Amino acid sequence: MLKLASAFRPTHSAWNNGNRRHISKSHYDETVVYKYASQKIRPVSLGQLLKYRRLPLSAENILDSVSYSQAELPVRLAKRVISFHRLPFIVGTNPHIARVYSQYYEAFDRLHAFPSITELDAEWGFTRALERQTQLLVDVIPAISQGFLECKQYMPSEERTSFINELIRSRIGLRVIGEQHVALSYQFRNE
Repeated sequence: MLKLASAFRPTHSAWNNGNRRHISKSHYDETVVYKYASQKIRPVSLGQLLKYRRLPLSAENILDSVSYSQAELPVRLAKRVISFHRLPFIVGTNPHIARVYSQYYEAFDRLHAFPSITELDAEWGFTRALERQTQLLVDVIPAISQGFLECKQYMPSEERTSFINELIRSRIGLRVIGEQHVALSYQFRNE
């Protein structure tokens, strides 16, 4: 499979952006990303979200919700990571775009690494990690927009717009699934 911009990620290097430290993964880790990205996304429906919210909340509801989140979020994150691979090399080296790429890769790497969850203690660990990753991805649209503004001469307007539109649609799905599970988990523990 052709990887147009995979070279823009330095192997095992780190760069500092204020108070965050971003570590890029080596190309050897990409096989896992491509494996997840090749899977189909399961659409999120209102019925599905309400299914997990049946009151009173039970351990079964929470474990069903975490199972769906665990299955779906890495697939969606991997598809975003691959979309960055398809950017022209020069665009991928932009610091704003490279930072967002690293954030998506880190989110994928952390969430896919969790073993299948069958107990509430493990679910709580996943929920906390999911909550942290959701917060880390909060500013990706302004960063990507700034990066594309700085690289507008290297990529046609239609392609930049298409990339941002797909990123926004993807972010909505990621946040709905992630925030729904986090909210359910907190609600369950507060009851």
